[in-house]
Amino acid sequence: MERPDDFDSIFFNEVMKPQKIIAMKKHDQPEVDPWSDLYDVNSTTEMFNITVEFGLDMTVFVEGTIERCNPADYKGQVFGEHIVITENNNNNKLMIMVPTTIANWMLREYQIMGEEIQKFDEEINKIALIERDLPEGPENIPFSFCLFYKF
Repeated sequence: MERPDDFDSIFFNEVMKPQKIIAMKKHDQPEVDPWSDLYDVNSTTEMFNITVEFGLDMTVFVEGTIERCNPADYKGQVFGEHIVITENNNNNKLMIMVPTTIANWMLREYQIMGEEIQKFDEEINKIALIERDLPEGPENIPFSFCLFYKF
């Protein structure tokens, strides 16, 4: 039978003996307050994606979301040519401005949000304005369209 003093010494040596403590790494970066400098700060948010497939013909596929509560102009580029998507609050329309020519490819057809493919026979080296009605509601509205360019 063990004596109480033996128990205390065994408990101290096995359980309470000093452990090796590893200190946490300290980072030399200064602490940044996320709430400072909120005003006059420009930010960029990705609201739509542009996918380009090309060979002799080029297909530009654009998909994203229009934010109804805080509408903005969404801008992207394909080979340096601008694509602009915006919402016209006055008549509740989605307005898409696309180049009729990108490099040596000319816009010949387009398809918006699963509708039928539309022919396009306009002048080259211009900007085309394509409009579509938007559904009613305050929420974000997804959109997609394809532009078909021929060489």
